[in-house]
Amino acid sequence: MNAPLNKQDRDRKRALIVFQITIYGFLLSMFILQLVWSFQRGWWN
Repeated sequence: MNAPLNKQDRDRKRALIVFQITIYGFLLSMFILQLVWSFQRGWWN
């Protein structure tokens, strides 16, 4: 087994996880913003 290859694999997996967390965090913040705005407009009062 190649040690540099394993490290590269680990780095790639970590980068992928960070990327997914960033995307999901962005989508979640967009969703929460929509909820806050709709509450401010008084849709669900």
